[in-house]
Amino acid sequence: MRNTDVVVVGAGPIGSMIAKGLSKSGLSVILIDKKTIVGKDACSGLISSRLSEFVTVSDAFLLNKVYGSTFHSPSFSFSIKRDIPQAFVVDRPKFDRFMLDKAISSGVTFLNNTAFIDFKRESSGMDVSSGMDVSSSMDVSSGITISTSSGEISSKIIIGADGAASRVRRVSGLKGTLKSVNGIIAYFDGNLGSDLVDVYYNNLFSKDFFAWRIPRGTTLEVGLASGENHIENFKSFIKQLGLSYPEKVFMHPISYGTQETATDNIILAGDAAAQVKPFTGGGIIYGFICAQIAIQAIVKAFEKEDFSEMFLIDNYDTVWKTKLLDKIEVGLGIRNILDSLNNDELDTFFKMLSESKESLEDVGDMDFL
Repeated sequence: MRNTDVVVVGAGPIGSMIAKGLSKSGLSVILIDKKTIVGKDACSGLISSRLSEFVTVSDAFLLNKVYGSTFHSPSFSFSIKRDIPQAFVVDRPKFDRFMLDKAISSGVTFLNNTAFIDFKRESSGMDVSSGMDVSSSMDVSSGITISTSSGEISSKIIIGADGAASRVRRVSGLKGTLKSVNGIIAYFDGNLGSDLVDVYYNNLFSKDFFAWRIPRGTTLEVGLASGENHIENFKSFIKQLGLSYPEKVFMHPISYGTQETATDNIILAGDAAAQVKPFTGGGIIYGFICAQIAIQAIVKAFEKEDFSEMFLIDNYDTVWKTKLLDKIEVGLGIRNILDSLNNDELDTFFKMLSESKESLEDVGDMDFL
């Protein structure tokens, strides 16, 4: 059995950032991922320009800079543009591997091709794999054993950063109110020469999210998210754009809503924790903000030797929600309004929105609305 202070499940950007931060704080960290090669083609490459607050934006993964968006309802369009970049377009597989390399170089032990299976607390009174508290009078466990496809690991803390379909979340018993849509993207050759993203709201393609085009410099990302019929909807959208259906498409779930994120010996982070903007489905910036909070909370937990639910809620769950939950709830409200509109009403909504174009250009914020 391997022994470590912390196990991070999921080597996406959020998991890698947390693993790196904890390792640099002096903790031993094992980062595991079920994939053989880390890097998601299935995730959109558009990330807010706030990315530069967390990592050095490098030509190793940067493809383009975006200055605004053109919004399309069924029969109306308008653009919002600023003088400085609002978002970066990155090569997601290269970006994910860039973040992983930073974690490994900081001393993190990385195990690829290693799937998280289950866990149990090292206590005779608690069996978390079944979710049952055998005796509420028992002391809180100070350790946890993780079962993986590559063997067992003993640690004090598990961090579930394993995405929208998180297995850590599922077996931990942490509750949430989540909605999921199916994201699908493809890449096309050709340089649009554009510095604007196109966003399409049309119930013919998606009744509960939207479609998009993102200029990647020499290529184009076309994507769509929908709660149902996403493949057929994507085919219709591609056809409207005058493109041929590609040989290869990539699919990935997007989950958003509200979620419990801490219990004894366990926290959730990133998409697994629903640290996602409901208005756009983006999770990198919210995830990075929460990753910093998670690092501070876990370092403090080791200083206090307290890995209890109460401690992790007070120092992680409550802290990140104080910072972001009101933004998430506003985003959920906007998302619910848009999902309720038919195509005529979408036209009216975006025409009204265009009347506030100057205000949106002055104060609009793709991260915090």
